[in-house]
Amino acid sequence: MRTALTLMRTATRELNRNRKRTLLTVLGIVVGTLTLVMVLSLGDGLEKLALSQLGGLTPNNVYVEVKVPENVRAASELNALSIKTMDEADRQDIIGVPNISDASGWYSWSGKITLGGTSKTITVLGGHEGWPTVNAVPVEHGAWFSKADVTGAKRSLVLGQNLAQDLADESRVEKSALVGKNLKLGGKSFQVAAVAGEVDATRFFDYNDMAYVPMTTGQNQLWGDDHYLAIAAYMTDPSQVDVTTWRIANRLRQNRGHTEPEKDDFAVRTFDEAMGIVGTVTSGIQILLGAIAGISLLVGGVGIMNVMYTTVVERTKEIGLRKAIGARPSAIALQFVAEAVLVTFLGGLLGAVAGVALSWLAALGARVAGFDWVWSMPWMAIAVGIGSSVFIGLVFGIAPAKKAAQLDAIISLRQ
Repeated sequence: MRTALTLMRTATRELNRNRKRTLLTVLGIVVGTLTLVMVLSLGDGLEKLALSQLGGLTPNNVYVEVKVPENVRAASELNALSIKTMDEADRQDIIGVPNISDASGWYSWSGKITLGGTSKTITVLGGHEGWPTVNAVPVEHGAWFSKADVTGAKRSLVLGQNLAQDLADESRVEKSALVGKNLKLGGKSFQVAAVAGEVDATRFFDYNDMAYVPMTTGQNQLWGDDHYLAIAAYMTDPSQVDVTTWRIANRLRQNRGHTEPEKDDFAVRTFDEAMGIVGTVTSGIQILLGAIAGISLLVGGVGIMNVMYTTVVERTKEIGLRKAIGARPSAIALQFVAEAVLVTFLGGLLGAVAGVALSWLAALGARVAGFDWVWSMPWMAIAVGIGSSVFIGLVFGIAPAKKAAQLDAIISLRQ
């Protein structure tokens, strides 16, 4: 312990002799460390942001959506919107799969809604009576349209939270007062059955700005098409997701008369798959930015090596004198390694502090820009940043230290 303290005191004294050079050397390590700390912090925040954009997707959800089959994708100009094979028979078959408690069709349509003198173009979603359970949509006022409403293609309407608030503000009434009112949708009269509660928005869909109608009503009176773009199902036991999705895929293949996955015009999506995609994307970004941070640290390490070689040349006579009075080569080498490590430790410490501050400012800027960004600073990021800096100092300080230890005492004194 005493030897280590002596080495640190001596290293501090030597670095103080040329403060400007020491500061410039430390600066290279600071830049690399703060970059590394920011990458790990912002990468963690990015992953949390991406997961928050999954909206109401939970481990119990399974989504079956249309897609262009792989065996025709390369030679065809088809797109997912032109696939019209998913229908009510598929929904009923999915409901019949063990572990599936309910399922709702999904279709998106754009139309104009009018209440009094207020008129605006909105997105309308067609679904079934199980939509609130399947997609975790709460009801704030009124009641969701029933199975009888779907069967009878009733002109019933559920307003999203933000849409209901806009209409209520324009009509100067409370949102609850909208329930039971008649309004125009696509030029036809619809009755408001309910106002939906707040739903987590995604970057692609904000269900709070949309309206919901019975699927059959939309098919017969709005968009005039009886196929689905997707089917959302709810699993009772999410631990059986693999066997459940396998059964769904097999059932749909039977409906289409084939057994080859490459012929599938549907894709079964799950929460685990979405999590995997998010993890892959964020990990890729972190690796890329981490490589940039690593290059910055390597550049700083080369700078330290250069400075230490210069220091050895400047202190050649001192090294010779120490050897002449009995200093061992290992002690001289340790002294120079200690100086390199001290420089990189200081640079790593300052870089970690700067990285924490800049990542917090970046998260603040993201929130100001409208992103639901949660600032996160894992302690591992700070530990990795400082540890990497010290490691760089150790690695790039060995060669100059070895050169100092190998100098001949007599020749060094002559210089």
